[in-house]
Amino acid sequence: MSDDRPTPAPEPDEPSEAPRPGVHERWWWTGTFRAVLGAAVIIYQWPVISSGEAQVPNWILVGAGAAVVVWGLWLLLAAWRDKEAQSR
Repeated sequence: MSDDRPTPAPEPDEPSEAPRPGVHERWWWTGTFRAVLGAAVIIYQWPVISSGEAQVPNWILVGAGAAVVVWGLWLLLAAWRDKEAQSR
């Protein structure tokens, strides 16, 4: 009669590394995402702004994009400071 039980896997020689956190859990993610998002809004409005055909809503979007860039950079700086303070 044949034995149909699976053979156990051999034990690894080296311990496996801890799983890496997802990108959204890293210290730099939130600020960088917001800064890039704000820059994308500004870049999307740039052709209209640079051609001189911009209207008030275009300038409002550029202002909102610039505010999001500043907010993102502020969050990035604050997260970096927190990371540095924790590593001490």
